[in-house]
Amino acid sequence: MMPSIKQVKYGILIIVFLAFSSFLLFKGKEIHSLYFSPDQPSEEIIFFISREDSISMIAQNLADKRIISNSRNFVNYLVRNNKDRIVQAGEFTLFKGMNNKEVADIITSKEAVKKYRFTIIEGHSVKDVSHTLEKINLINEQELLELNIQSFSIPFILEVPSTLEGFLFPDTYILPRVDINEIIRVILFNFQEKVKNLVNDSPVVKELGFYNALILASIVEKEARVDEERPIIASVFLNRLRKGMLLQSCATVNYLLKEPKERLTYEDLAINSPFNTYLHAGLPPTPIANPGLSSIKAAFYPSTTSYLFFVHKGDGTHEFSRTFEEHNRAKRKYLNP
Repeated sequence: MMPSIKQVKYGILIIVFLAFSSFLLFKGKEIHSLYFSPDQPSEEIIFFISREDSISMIAQNLADKRIISNSRNFVNYLVRNNKDRIVQAGEFTLFKGMNNKEVADIITSKEAVKKYRFTIIEGHSVKDVSHTLEKINLINEQELLELNIQSFSIPFILEVPSTLEGFLFPDTYILPRVDINEIIRVILFNFQEKVKNLVNDSPVVKELGFYNALILASIVEKEARVDEERPIIASVFLNRLRKGMLLQSCATVNYLLKEPKERLTYEDLAINSPFNTYLHAGLPPTPIANPGLSSIKAAFYPSTTSYLFFVHKGDGTHEFSRTFEEHNRAKRKYLNP
């Protein structure tokens, strides 16, 4: 028996009603996740986004951590509101049970990215810097120690060994926790900006080359205590280089030791290493620290002197001498009073 027209109309109405109800249910859930939190926001979560993460991956990670309720709805919201292309990389403070709009507003805001403040101190080595950055959870220490400087396109580092030593410019930085290469790139760019105007007219760069001048600056950084003496100390080492004398810098030997010493032992001075300038002529193979701008300027534009020696006076300053006899008198005066 064929259904009546009335029954057909009734059936169609039921189908339409069910379809419309399903649509309302779907949209209702979407709207709810957009403007209402599935749970009362409570537990704080530090959420990390890498530059390599896709929007779908970010959404799924948010859902897995129960920050949002539905990853697909979140992706749709980002796309519809043109926010999918402005998601920031870094760390964000989020809470479980946030709605889509709240999360989207945060992860697309540069101001919301968690920043880390740190200072690279003049004279610190790459190892010192890596330890500092690991302490604040910005990087893994070993990652920095293994990083090859040749992977960065900086004009000054095209012809240098792989080490970052000497190039981590001492300064205060405020950076997000992103890929380690991006962090180091910022520091290297700062080095380039601070140093580039000192290079072309430097007589020492012309004489020794840029990298050797930087090595000299690192020695000056570790030997000097007061800024006024930095250009004089640079002149002492340059004069010794020109005469073919051993540099005999205690700072280069201390670079080999786990803990630096005020007074080196005979055993320390006998360490067979190209960094030991008591045994090996010329400059060490790499910088021994990351020099500050004062030491770089001093090495690139040293004083003109005939000094060949200096001895620490005990107050942060040095006595400079032209001859070995003068130097011995200064040693007796200040080291063995």
